[in-house]
Amino acid sequence: MIVNAEERGCNARHNLVDVMENLPKKHNFFRTLGTMELNISTCMGCHRGYQELWGNNLILDDAMHSLHYSNPNFTGNCLSCHDIDNDGNYVMWDYNKYTKFMGVSKVSNIQGNSVMTRM
Repeated sequence: MIVNAEERGCNARHNLVDVMENLPKKHNFFRTLGTMELNISTCMGCHRGYQELWGNNLILDDAMHSLHYSNPNFTGNCLSCHDIDNDGNYVMWDYNKYTKFMGVSKVSNIQGNSVMTRM
């Protein structure tokens, strides 16, 4: 199974500090996080679901889909950011990857043939 794991998710393509600094609305709170790595959880803390905060619409999923699919430089697809769980639902790759690969170690320079037998 090839999932191209290192090329999927927010941090695979974006430096989220740069993203936050270049947003049209200021997101200065992230500077209070110190050296903590920014990831999808940083954004979802305020932007989960359909809510309003301080009079601002915080619908992140609509904005992300529009920004990516209207960008001619975006060459990915749904699975660049999402994964499909065991029930067939789209979930964020950055959350699901930790359970999907629990106990799996990265091995480099694999050689040989792969065989799958169905019973």
